[in-house]
Amino acid sequence: SERTQSKAIRWALLGSISFLGVCLAMWLTSFFANVGEFDLSFSITQLRVADGSATICDHIGNLSVIEAIDKSSPFSPSPQDKYGFSIPGMSFRYITFVGSARPIWSLKMSLLVPAGVAALAAIYFLKKSMVVSPLA
Repeated sequence: SERTQSKAIRWALLGSISFLGVCLAMWLTSFFANVGEFDLSFSITQLRVADGSATICDHIGNLSVIEAIDKSSPFSPSPQDKYGFSIPGMSFRYITFVGSARPIWSLKMSLLVPAGVAALAAIYFLKKSMVVSPLA
């Protein structure tokens, strides 16, 4: 029904605005707080929030390895394969090593990227809520 649809749109609007606020708060905090870095560990992945970005990776310790390989520093064991891409606001790295079956990887994203998506979603749901239940 129209009332159920209106409620769903309002909840989606509230959720997208809340997510936008969380992303912006994390972005600002990661620059200006004395905390510097915030790390979380899950079963197979880890998350680091620092310098306005969120990095999801296989292990926080491997971020320095990925950085060294990106700078073409000599490294042992040698990388067998390197995959990745970088676009403004996001980068992905996947590296395998000679003699190792376990790759290392990271996905780094500026917190402004999900904040921008949340802002666009909020605008969409705001417009949609006006169509469903226009202001009288």
